Amino acid sequence: MKALKILLLIAIVAVSTGNAQSQSSLQTTQQTTTHTSTIRKMEVIGYATVNLTPNVVYVSFSTKEFTKLGKTYSLEDQEKKLKEAVKNIGYDEKNLQVMNLIGYSTFSMQGEENNYEKSRVYLLKLKGINCIDKFLANIEMKYLNNFSVESYDHDDINAEVRKLQVSAFERGRDKADALLALYGEKRGRVLDIQEVHRYITYPVTHGKKGNVHHLVSMNEGTKYMEMPTNDLQDIKVEYQVKLVFEILENDKNNK
Repeated sequence: MKALKILLLIAIVAVSTGNAQSQSSLQTTQQTTTHTSTIRKMEVIGYATVNLTPNVVYVSFSTKEFTKLGKTYSLEDQEKKLKEAVKNIGYDEKNLQVMNLIGYSTFSMQGEENNYEKSRVYLLKLKGINCIDKFLANIEMKYLNNFSVESYDHDDINAEVRKLQVSAFERGRDKADALLALYGEKRGRVLDIQEVHRYITYPVTHGKKGNVHHLVSMNEGTKYMEMPTNDLQDIKVEYQVKLVFEILENDKNNK
């Protein structure tokens, strides 16, 4: 009987403690909710853009086996000439890469197979458009089946993007300060940061503004024709971010 009374007493104490904790937790939650709902905030968009002049150009061209004046020029022999030309203009052989290998059969009018022809497609990385002329001046045109600009780039574009991010943040902050100042308010801490978009627009590599050089076939051999480079487009980098700031209470502003 005595043991039963002790168990009953322990149960009553446990229930009382649980109720007290529940009431305390409820009060804390209500206070937090009330505090959160009273935070005044504003959203602004920070935007920054920059135009970069391309300082890297990728050119593509192909070679194929051919016979001229009784001499056969293999793909291996032509590749040696290409590597020599790359070295002569001060570049490493690693800048010259094989993009593709192509093989096909040719047929006569009677449908008989004549021979099997092979070709290689290369990609060459150069520092600027002026280096294209230097490369072409060091290679015989007979080794190039075709030639064109593949794409443009900037060798430090990642660092430029980081600078642009900082600029977008600063502009968003300054915009918030200017808008709040109109109403005698002040900006508080940052509540949220969201990247809206990051765009990098590269120059078009097809058409008048893209192909700086192209090859033409003529009776006396294959030659290249130079196209104007003053229309070269810039690389456009854009960055946009959404910032959410707290608006300080008036009593905080007056301190």
